[in-house]
Amino acid sequence: MATTEAWRRYSLIVELLTRKKGSSLKEIHNHIENHDYVVSTRTVQRDIESLRKSFDLDIYYDSHSKGYGINQDQKFPLHDFLRIAQLKIRSELLTAAIDDLKS
Repeated sequence: MATTEAWRRYSLIVELLTRKKGSSLKEIHNHIENHDYVVSTRTVQRDIESLRKSFDLDIYYDSHSKGYGINQDQKFPLHDFLRIAQLKIRSELLTAAIDDLKS
């Protein structure tokens, strides 16, 4: 199961690819790091694979532009994916806060 941090990275990847087609792995990596996550490029590659396999998102690599893109015509709308990701993140944060109050 994906952690809160992974869900945040997934959201950042989908948001970037929705806005900017042809984003290189380095650009995606920098975008994630600009949001205060320190990860390797290999982690970014694994996240892209998880988005493809676990969530059936049509993320593709264009060898001509040497960048990644995301098909906007998904079976599962991207804005719904982003809303679910945000709800997942918030629920985990609330659960952690409640656990802290119990301690």
